[in-house]
Amino acid sequence: MTTAAHVTTPPDREALPSGYTREAAAIPESRIATDQAISRRAARFAAPTAAAAQLPAPRAIGSSLESSPRDVRSAENRLDELEAVARMGSYSLEFATGQWTSSTGFDTILGIDAAFDRSISGWASLVHPDDRTVVLAYLSDEVIAYARPFDLQYRIVRAEDGAERWVHWRGVLELDDAGRPARLVGTVADITEQHLASEALAASELRYAVAAHAWAVPMDTMASEARPPLPGVRERETARPLGSSQDVADRVRDALAVGGLRPVFQPVVHLASGRPVGYEALTAFTSGEAPDQLIAAAHTVGLGLDLESACLTAALQAAKTLPKDAWVSLNVSPDLILETDRLAGILGSGSRRIVLEITEHARINDYEAVRRAVIRLGPAISLAVDDAGAGFASLRHIIELRPRYLKLDMSLVHHVDRDAIRQAMVAAMRQFSARTACEVIAEGIEEPGELAMLREMGLPFGQGFLLGRPRAAMSAPTAA
Repeated sequence: MTTAAHVTTPPDREALPSGYTREAAAIPESRIATDQAISRRAARFAAPTAAAAQLPAPRAIGSSLESSPRDVRSAENRLDELEAVARMGSYSLEFATGQWTSSTGFDTILGIDAAFDRSISGWASLVHPDDRTVVLAYLSDEVIAYARPFDLQYRIVRAEDGAERWVHWRGVLELDDAGRPARLVGTVADITEQHLASEALAASELRYAVAAHAWAVPMDTMASEARPPLPGVRERETARPLGSSQDVADRVRDALAVGGLRPVFQPVVHLASGRPVGYEALTAFTSGEAPDQLIAAAHTVGLGLDLESACLTAALQAAKTLPKDAWVSLNVSPDLILETDRLAGILGSGSRRIVLEITEHARINDYEAVRRAVIRLGPAISLAVDDAGAGFASLRHIIELRPRYLKLDMSLVHHVDRDAIRQAMVAAMRQFSARTACEVIAEGIEEPGELAMLREMGLPFGQGFLLGRPRAAMSAPTAA
């Protein structure tokens, strides 16, 4: 973590494609705009490989045989019975029209009838409000953008009775002759009971791993293992006594002066390919003070939001030169997130994906308010919990905020290749993330052995001096 931030706004509101409706239950207009973006993205992205562009068209089993209407009805009835027993259903989403069709089992799971609005907006209205941003971003940024299968577990709110259920949604993209996504065909299963049981088991495993980590690696041991200072931004950061209120205010005003701070960016890398997929915005103060300490001190004299805002503004301006397909991570306090209008004004109307990082050490009094504030910022904004695994506070942040990303504390990554306890903790976090629709970013990777172990354990993303040091935006690495 450190200090800085950035965000994007929903796509332009243009005329809706055929089949879309603005009357979708409880879906704000910004969500409708996202539905437009999904259809536009489906039309824009070509198949990543020639082989993928030549996927055979699906055909029904036994399609070469003639069937009587009675046989067809009998087969449909048997299918309905099987879906009811398996608590599954099937669907087909056409991107050209934004409309989908579904089976009886599908309708039963979602609690909908024949009159339900079968558009992307209608489907989105059934996704739990706390999961909606993540689910729609996953469809647009992962499935459509990279022609990947849809495979995600999330919550829905049934239209019929308002009951909250967990579903496992699967789907495969079918491509048109030009290699563009044409439709998404797949199944949905009600996994509520299995998920609740798995969640309880994962939480138990995570508590055990944290306890084992705390027992085996006490804080004084961690301190004795601390590495010598590394060159770069951190080397210049120094701790200073808090001082009087006037002294703190003077130091903050010096930082706010022209030239008092500068943003730098450290890449977040896809570990399997070595490709940067995002950049964390950090702040270096010309005074040499540690950013987290100066910002914390600024909050004690009522200048914290002003200093944070200045850091974010500088970071967003500098980030314009970074690759547009990479996200930007910004370190933001809960207090600034709750100042939604102020933060939205800082973030402006960009189109880049933004990840807001909340540190394990940040105190949150109202988790629900923070979650709703992030949702109001728009679908391009997601949340990360920083320093995950550093203490029990981060576990509550994860459970209550349901972030898109978990950033493993560097104390867990240090020597993970030679420490079974750290490996158990990382594995538990990885398993937890897989069951809760979030992704893990390992921080503090500084040795080849650590990188190799994390790749072997299947962690998707990483960050650290081995992969790229913090640099000004113009010189930030664009390939690993």
